Amino acid sequence: MCNSTGSYGNLPLAMQSFVVEAPVQCREHTGGQQEWDVLGVGQAMVDFAASVDEGMLQSLNVPKGGRRVISVPERAQVMQLLEGCDSQVSAGGSLANTLVGLGQLTAAQERSDSSSSTPASTASTDSVRVGMTGCVGGSDALGEFARAQLQAAGVDVVGPGPTSNATGVVMVFTTPDAQRSFLSSFSSEDSLHMSQQLQDAAACARLLLIEGYMWETEGAAEAIPALVRHARSVGTLVALTAGDAGVVERHGAKVLQAIAAGVDIWFGNEAEAAALVQHLHVQQAEQQQARAALEQQQQDAVAADLLEDEEQDFTAMQLERLGSSAANNKAAGSGGSSASSPASSPASHSSSSSSMQQPSGMDGALQLASACPMVVVTDGSKGSYITAMGQLVVVPPYWSTKPPVDTCGAGDAYAAGLLYGFLCGLDLHSMGHLAAKTASAVIAKHGPQLSPEDAEWVVAGLRRPSRAGVAAAAATASSADAS
Repeated sequence: MCNSTGSYGNLPLAMQSFVVEAPVQCREHTGGQQEWDVLGVGQAMVDFAASVDEGMLQSLNVPKGGRRVISVPERAQVMQLLEGCDSQVSAGGSLANTLVGLGQLTAAQERSDSSSSTPASTASTDSVRVGMTGCVGGSDALGEFARAQLQAAGVDVVGPGPTSNATGVVMVFTTPDAQRSFLSSFSSEDSLHMSQQLQDAAACARLLLIEGYMWETEGAAEAIPALVRHARSVGTLVALTAGDAGVVERHGAKVLQAIAAGVDIWFGNEAEAAALVQHLHVQQAEQQQARAALEQQQQDAVAADLLEDEEQDFTAMQLERLGSSAANNKAAGSGGSSASSPASSPASHSSSSSSMQQPSGMDGALQLASACPMVVVTDGSKGSYITAMGQLVVVPPYWSTKPPVDTCGAGDAYAAGLLYGFLCGLDLHSMGHLAAKTASAVIAKHGPQLSPEDAEWVVAGLRRPSRAGVAAAAATASSADAS
């Protein structure tokens, strides 16, 4: 471990004690075998959580309950101001929180199995294998710290290694009234492109979990839908998280394009689902307008054909009438008599065009169910909703004996619990129950990640995942997709 005079230069004291000396090497993957049950694609960040007073918030120019984005140089100045504050540092980012949760649940299940009296012949020997690729942290000390923490939590760091110099940091400030405010510093060098290495890694995962915040990185608008299509073409399931409501508002149309490309599971909260529903309504209105325009073109073409037929019939009738009139005039001029029959009226034609009927949520989950095979929407103390295979499952919140103290990371933990249950082959109700229990463990402590002790509480009495359970989960998703 580094001390205040270690090799990391001006890295703030609050973080130096957490940085390991030996950097973690990213695993190069060239394909060839299935390695991960869940492979995440996202941004590795570092979370810094501190308890501060109102005066410190004012000094940091942070709006209470809000968020401000700062530069990397400003971040160093902020950290110096925070020396001596009660703080916690962890490898963070929404995706990392979920992957660490999966790693902790797996490790807890293994400890439970090893101490269980269950005969070895009936106990599974498989465990959930978790990896992360994409933007795996910068080449700075914070990047080394993030990768080391992920590895220690059982998450493989996969890929070519750091592609940026700086690692993103999210600073969470909690005031005595439990209100949270944020400062965020991101790496402008992070990007996502459809590389061969990424394709190979995706092909060696059972489920690909794509972080919604990746939409904000360079190249993601093209890479994510392409990655989804590639994953589905090789039999890999795909889950996509929302990020936050702002991300969905800015990129909702692209999110829907990615979902249409083959996303199996979409995760979001009430606000994020509402934002995506708005984009869905816009998309549906545009599709309805396009259909209406096509129908109008078809009606115009039919009317034009009818008009042409009418003109041809009218011309033939007029010629017939002129010929008859000439014959009558000739007979009258020769003095002959002829029986004059009343002139017949022109045939009456009417063009009848059939009028085409114009195609015309409970909550966000139900409305989004038409777009994605499985939709998961969390709603705070109201619980959560899961739609799949034509079902709506209402999941009540899980209240532990410990009161909530910090809701940061609750949605990430919920996703970890649900995916773990998914890989166990649980039904929708049981998946939701396990997810709610995982979230309740996180909000009963400070910090966004599941602890080893809490993970043991979550998996108590749960059967360990097996390859058969994973196969059952894949079959469930395939059935949902087909429906």
